[in-house]
Amino acid sequence: MVNGEPVEVQDETASLLAVLREQLGLRAAKDGCSPQGQCGCCTVLVDGSPRVSCVTPVRRVAGRSITTLEGIAPDVQEAWAEAFCATGASQCGFCTPGIIVRLEAHRVAAAPGAAAGAPTSPAAPGSAHDEVAGALAAHLCRCTGWNTIVEAYELLAEAAGAGSAERGTTSADAGVGIGSPSVDDAADVDRRGTASAPATAARSEADAGLDLDEGGDGVSGPSIGGAEVRSAWIARGGTDLADRDLEAASARASIETGGFQAVSPAVALGRGGFADDQAPPDALVAVPDGRRAISLVKVVSHHALATLLDVTIKTGRTHQIRVHLAQAGHPIVGDPKYGDFALNRQWARGEGLVGVRFGRMFLHARRLAFDHPATGERIELQAPLPPECATLLAHLNEPH
Repeated sequence: MVNGEPVEVQDETASLLAVLREQLGLRAAKDGCSPQGQCGCCTVLVDGSPRVSCVTPVRRVAGRSITTLEGIAPDVQEAWAEAFCATGASQCGFCTPGIIVRLEAHRVAAAPGAAAGAPTSPAAPGSAHDEVAGALAAHLCRCTGWNTIVEAYELLAEAAGAGSAERGTTSADAGVGIGSPSVDDAADVDRRGTASAPATAARSEADAGLDLDEGGDGVSGPSIGGAEVRSAWIARGGTDLADRDLEAASARASIETGGFQAVSPAVALGRGGFADDQAPPDALVAVPDGRRAISLVKVVSHHALATLLDVTIKTGRTHQIRVHLAQAGHPIVGDPKYGDFALNRQWARGEGLVGVRFGRMFLHARRLAFDHPATGERIELQAPLPPECATLLAHLNEPH
């Protein structure tokens, strides 16, 4: 289940992130470090718990419920977007979709009446500061600091508390922002989790730049919305977002960064205009004044079913190895994005090599050499092959 809708995937060797982005067109989760699982940009919810999707094989989530940022109720998305924009918690917007997913799960768990085993203290301003700061340890952000993100969480929690008091309900009574489509809304839900449900409230002019039609699974009765966040922000003495000149802010940011930089609530939801989100499949990328990506490839050993290569990167990064080999017609075994999907399935099922199941990508950083920046000393690090790669290689060396 993805955002409340059953989904069937043919390639069981792919990562959950690859399936979400490349097959289902859900682009909120970003590929920041795949397949390392270190940056948190690809965070989604698996049965309500945050998980980095780039290191999660899709076969391991069969029969489970997956919620991406697109699957969070539209009003709740809007609330997070407004909170991040108000406090300055979002700049480029690449890492924030994963952060918002994690914080929304935390907010739901901390609400009164949450599931057994979850924290039961109210999500009141300042009460969860340390917990939220701790949760952010799973995320990397190159643009901004954590304080503004914690402030955004506290602002939204404050707004949710005020809104519940005005409605005479608790946040648990009003419903949460994660779940399956509402049957009462008779929403037409497509494979992307888009729901064409009636709007529950009119939006102000400040919402004009925040198009939520592409997201949300139509959860009824969300406990928070953008209007409540804006009211809480104004009550704190902040400037009404409707009075902010976001176009001028975008122009200033573009001058400072030397490239286009959008400034709007939608940026926090990952809709800042990233090329990888908008480019058609197999699109080529031109980088002005960029350096050539050079990979030096040497054959180590030939086998009946595969060839072991030693690749040295002269310029560029590890990802280019996958692209270069695939373009040359020799994709890496198990590569979920550029590989041979049919062969990947055979290897994962033990059909590629009898008696051996291999369900990962055979790409390993075995050696790293560099000069110490302070002493100039030459540093060389080496790492042995992972056990599953070593086992596969041993079987390849056996006569067939």
